[in-house]
Amino acid sequence: MTRTSFSTRGPWKILVVDDERDALDEIRPLIEADGDTCYTAESAEEAFARLESDPSISIVITDVRMPGIDGLEFVRRVSARQMPVIEPQFIVISGHASIDSMQAAIRLKVHDFLRKPLSLSDLRKTIASAKQKVAGEVLDRSVSESIAIELETQSRLASELQDALKRVNEVSGSEITLE
Repeated sequence: MTRTSFSTRGPWKILVVDDERDALDEIRPLIEADGDTCYTAESAEEAFARLESDPSISIVITDVRMPGIDGLEFVRRVSARQMPVIEPQFIVISGHASIDSMQAAIRLKVHDFLRKPLSLSDLRKTIASAKQKVAGEVLDRSVSESIAIELETQSRLASELQDALKRVNEVSGSEITLE
């Protein structure tokens, strides 16, 4: 698996998926005002292509109701993929929220579900919370990888030491062991 570098220092890469151009035009300035990079897509298909070309996108904001592949199916398909860096946090938005769509979003473990019309203040807070979650996951992964590398190194060194002791024992005719 090819790893792409990922930084939690910013700017963050955020993808907004909505078939309504007005919604995209409303959200983009909010994201860019915080110094982050905002990509937009007017369909799930366009969003798949963007995620494929830039796997370091860490937050995806998607509308539920869109022609073709809806937002929840989009989240389901992206979540099923093996992400080379880290799975993005999803913020689902909808002007037609139903109990069923909210329950589906919960089952998909989306970060949050916001109703339209959006409160930009609430969206900003939700994005900040998603950034914290991504940063925590990146840190957890980094620590786990560091521990795995250290264990592998220690195991290799122990094996090399055992081999060296075996050779010393063969040459000296005595039995030296590690305890």
